[in-house]
Amino acid sequence: AGSSAPVTQDVAVTLSGTGAGSTAWSAAVVGTPAPWITLTNAGGTGSGTLQYSRDASTLAVGSYSATIRVTAGGLTQDVTDAFTVTAPMALSVAPSTTSGSAITGNATPVSLTAAVTLNGTGAAGQAWTAAVQGGP
Repeated sequence: AGSSAPVTQDVAVTLSGTGAGSTAWSAAVVGTPAPWITLTNAGGTGSGTLQYSRDASTLAVGSYSATIRVTAGGLTQDVTDAFTVTAPMALSVAPSTTSGSAITGNATPVSLTAAVTLNGTGAAGQAWTAAVQGGP
């Protein structure tokens, strides 16, 4: 239901003070399992960048949250990754089928109306067109 391309996130890990440049740090997802999170750079020495990706492609519409804990020199800092999966844009036309009859030689046009509805992410302000296809 979610987007098909994973989103990469970078988080700066800054160590300061005596020995900061040689202090190792590591990161891990803690608490509730978050299988949509992949830690791609989960550790280093001295200041660096924690990098992870979020793959929402298998998630249902809803709100999600995960906690990534960074540990260095006996200290911890939590990073919360919160996001919402929204519904993709959908098109509906009602009625989807019409039928009628005409009299040969009668030039009176038949007027038909259909409601066009766009819902979901990106639907607001989206243009649409209609075209006639088919024939005898």
